[in-house]
Amino acid sequence: MQYLTLFFLLFAFTLSAQEKTEARKGPDEDGVYNVVEEMPMFLSDDCPTEGSRWDRKPCADKAMLEFVYENVTYPAVAQKAEAEGMAVVSFIVEPDGTISEPTLQRDPGTGLGEEALRVVQLMQTTTRWEPGLQNGKPVRARFNLPVKFDLGK
Repeated sequence: MQYLTLFFLLFAFTLSAQEKTEARKGPDEDGVYNVVEEMPMFLSDDCPTEGSRWDRKPCADKAMLEFVYENVTYPAVAQKAEAEGMAVVSFIVEPDGTISEPTLQRDPGTGLGEEALRVVQLMQTTTRWEPGLQNGKPVRARFNLPVKFDLGK
């Protein structure tokens, strides 16, 4: 157990590229954008609310990482089976900053995907987000959250 480590990956370089790329495609049939001019951002009382999104993003990413670390539990079945892998949970950040429709997009099995989904479902009731912006207006935006489970062997 002392060797148990859990890594949470934020693909900051990908999100940064998405933020700087003008979204060429509009929303899907449900009004959800996969790429927006400014991607959604996790909000925390520990992070500044003033300044540009770019300046606030490192603190927001760190706060999201801390939320995941504090709330995720490596499933006992996965530990026993020495299972590792990356789960990906997708959800929608709504214009009011709430999240909806969390779905498991990638499941490495042995309860790892379900645990990542559980943590995102916990976010639904305990956290707020700054919505994604398109043409300066809040929109429904999809966010993909990868969570890597690693026993550190």
